[in-house]
Amino acid sequence: MDADQIARLAPNAKAIGIFFSADYCKWCKVFAPKLKMLTPYLRAHNIEIIVAASDKTQEAFDCYTSELPWKALAYDDPIRVKLRSTYDIKTIPALVMIDKHGNTIDSQCRHTIDNAYDENDLQTSANNIASALRLIEYDSENDDF
Repeated sequence: MDADQIARLAPNAKAIGIFFSADYCKWCKVFAPKLKMLTPYLRAHNIEIIVAASDKTQEAFDCYTSELPWKALAYDDPIRVKLRSTYDIKTIPALVMIDKHGNTIDSQCRHTIDNAYDENDLQTSANNIASALRLIEYDSENDDF
């Protein structure tokens, strides 16, 4: 993916989490609520989530993505397929964290979140995730992590 395509996903984000998911996936439905609860805290760290759903029909896609609080790539957007290939997604749910240039920060971000998640302290969870991703120390002038 080139920088223009990444910028189109979330132009003001420091990092973008691409959430590979689908309506038919039971594990996606287990992980999505955690991610949903963390979203305001992640946004405070300038992390945006984009859904790259792999539903089998437009109707299933529309139903599923309408329940999610994040921007979703359109059902017929070829970038959805390109992202799966680019980031070597074999199973869902998957969450890949990338920087604004498309460089991978964490290809297993779902596990990073699962390990840091504490439903009783979402702020600390988000801080731990941002720290694990080295986003708290991120220097946007030099694009260093």
